[in-house]
Formats: sequence, structure tokens, C-alpha cells
Amino acid sequence: GGNLEVAARVGRVLAELPAQRRGRLAIFGRASVYAVISEAAPGVQPFVRRAEMRQCAVDYLLLGWTGWFPESCRNRPLGLPRRYRHLLWGYPHVFLERARRHGATFYLGDVETVEQYRAALRDGVDGIVTDHVEIVGPAAAASPRP
Repeated sequence: GGNLEVAARVGRVLAELPAQRRGRLAIFGRASVYAVISEAAPGVQPFVRRAEMRQCAVDYLLLGWTGWFPESCRNRPLGLPRRYRHLLWGYPHVFLERARRHGATFYLGDVETVEQYRAALRDGVDGIVTDHVEIVGPAAAASPRP
């Protein structure tokens, strides 16, 4: 239905981006939506499912202070809303270093302002999730890329 039609349009827009740029994008949505987008725009990655992130967060909350990085968090993109970042032991620097050492990338969600975006950059996150691309997008476009 409608979601797949929108996904097809998004896929066509993303297909126009260079492959390197597409490789920096992750899609948050149902598997059927991801399948339509990734068919049109290869290289776009699926974003973590809520249940998977919830399991990782619980595992890390219970044992992160010990230095252990849970198996449920390894080799995958991770994401958490801004309001919960303080619950991650060692956030930002210790947590992010552990995540990267274990093949994970971390995306900060619910970034709604340019100030929040800039703070996320200072923290060193791998990316952000926003519903306000019209606000955050211009600042992100002007930011240097690693």
C-alpha cells in the first residue's frame, strides 16, 4: 500500500546519491519498506529494530560498568533516544570506544535542534536520527564529514 509507494519514491531519490553517501544512511522501518528502498538504492543499511536495541540496552545497563560489551550490541548499528543517553555507562567516550571496538555504530535519536545536533557531533556519535530534517539538515549539510 501507501508505505511501499512512499518507500519506492524514497528509493528513487536515494538512488541519485553517490554510493559512498548512500552507505552512510540507515533506514528505520519495516523489512518490506527496507527491501523496496534497498532494491532501488543499494548500499543503504537497515537500522536496528526496537526489540534488538532494547535487549542491547538492558544488557549494557546491567553489565556495562564491568567493562563487558554485550553480544547483543556487537556488530550492528545501535540507536537510542537522546533522553536515555545518560543511562549508558561511560557515555559518550567510553561507550562509543567500546561500541566501535566491537563493530557497532551508534546513532543518537530524537535530535530536534541544531544545538542538539552540534552536541551529538561533539559527543562523537556516528550519526543522528531526526524527524526534523528541515531544521537539522542544513547544519548537517554544512558540517565537515569524516
